Amino acid sequence: MSAWYVMASMGLYPIVPGQPVYTITTPVWDESIIELPNGKELRIQTSGNGDYISEMQINGMAYDKSWVSHSQLLKGGTWTITRTENPTEWGGKELYTNNLPKKVLPAPMVHVPTTFKESAALEIKGHFDSPVELWKKNGEKMDYTEPITITETSTYLARYKSGAGDNHTAVATATKKPGTWNAKITAGSPSPQYYRTGDRGMVDGVYGELDWRKGNWIGVQGDDVEVVLENPEDKEVKTVRIQVLKDIRSWIALPGRVTVFRATEDGWEPLGEANLSKIARGNDDSAIYYADVSLQSKTDVSELKIELQNPGTTPAEHLSPGEETFIFMGEIEIY
Repeated sequence: MSAWYVMASMGLYPIVPGQPVYTITTPVWDESIIELPNGKELRIQTSGNGDYISEMQINGMAYDKSWVSHSQLLKGGTWTITRTENPTEWGGKELYTNNLPKKVLPAPMVHVPTTFKESAALEIKGHFDSPVELWKKNGEKMDYTEPITITETSTYLARYKSGAGDNHTAVATATKKPGTWNAKITAGSPSPQYYRTGDRGMVDGVYGELDWRKGNWIGVQGDDVEVVLENPEDKEVKTVRIQVLKDIRSWIALPGRVTVFRATEDGWEPLGEANLSKIARGNDDSAIYYADVSLQSKTDVSELKIELQNPGTTPAEHLSPGEETFIFMGEIEIY
């Protein structure tokens, strides 16, 4: 993983593993120097700011391909790349083609937010002057000639119409935020690498997956956690459910106890709890759990608090005993 990061941060990414061709991406560094196995040196110099490339030169000669061969890389020399903050036409004139017998077009890019409140724009972008077919996962076809407005949760698929007919397909899912609750972590410090979606990720309708590396979880290490939920008006509530993850091999444990409170004039009044302490740190297989806290009766509330108790350090039989465990929180449901 570290080798991949070093290579990608220099602006190189293998198009197809096993083939000696690299995609040229925007370098992170202003200068990188690679000492090649043949004794030559490759110097990649970058100027400007932004996520896009406006110009590239190899040894002073303009280079307008979005890819480079391994043989070119081994020649060494100096590559100069200019970054810019706006999309450009650089790299779009001569795209990489493989040796497949048919002309198979790559997937277009579907630009749509992962989550949205009321509506969102869906736009399809690409390098090819070809009409696009767009449809939903349920098979419903959609006309697309310009950006469209979506108002419901769905998975969208898109591909170019021209070419061999078996072109690659892009897939994108957009989820409409359910309900009107908002969440905020008021105690416990989320780890930056497990906080991609921010607090809104707890009530955005997107559930965490068993492969937690995909980023739909919020992880807090070594601390108890408090989450305050607010709604613009009173809502009748009977159950609060919070999605949590256990992967003890990766130091991710279940909370020992989950307690739900409601706000009153005198402070926070406990409404119920779920006790997970017996299974919180066991060395069983990784799994997703749902901590359900059922209230004694339906209650009208506009502000709730959830406390998640950290279960302690990794157990003695763990490969790394005594290390601070994480609590991983996914979606919160209130009904």
